Amino acid sequence: MASITRRLKRLRSRERRLRFNLLGHSSTWGTPPSDTEYDRALAYRVLMHAEIERHFEDIVASTLHSSLDIYRSKGTIVHPAASALSHYHSKCFMDGKSDARAAFLDSTTLASQMPLHLEEAVEWLERSVISSNNGVKPSDVRKLMGWIGINGDCINSDLLEALKTLATERGDAAHLSRREIWRRYRGGHTPKGTPRVRRLPSPSDEIAAVDAVLKLLPELDRVIQKRLRTAL
Repeated sequence: MASITRRLKRLRSRERRLRFNLLGHSSTWGTPPSDTEYDRALAYRVLMHAEIERHFEDIVASTLHSSLDIYRSKGTIVHPAASALSHYHSKCFMDGKSDARAAFLDSTTLASQMPLHLEEAVEWLERSVISSNNGVKPSDVRKLMGWIGINGDCINSDLLEALKTLATERGDAAHLSRREIWRRYRGGHTPKGTPRVRRLPSPSDEIAAVDAVLKLLPELDRVIQKRLRTAL
């Protein structure tokens, strides 16, 4: 359980390092930002998006392995283990595996299936679900968290909104040239249906967008750790 908290500390440490390396001290920022500051702000945005994306993937993997360790050492079935095995059981049924049954995994069935398939379920989730994640949009995060039994209504809506903003703006940075970003920001001629760019990258705004996510992650951390203490 503590490993999840340590991951959050490492994410904060990484953010401070990227801020220092790319953006420097706030006293040096210009208004509007210089060309160099503009480019560095974009780099900070893209790299922090990658760090936050990896953080979500890591905490799901860590939760799964903690659940597996708890079961192995104590024989206790905690909430994330039950959720992972239930979802995996459904996946096996949908894939047509002969030994998978179309039945809800009640406590008795879970207890009988845990020693046989929990490790298999964890390995499959790492290989096929976590490794295929590609973003921090609310839909991405809800999908990841759902595998360990955390529904969307258990995730702070402000965190999901902050992730939506970060994901959208990261897409602007990763897929649009500077010229196109400026055109969309100014409302210039673009194909019909092309989304507007809501703000131009600047050091202060990029830090604020990342901080909006980081300040809400401890709450999710507490939800996950509570799940790891909840036995069936």
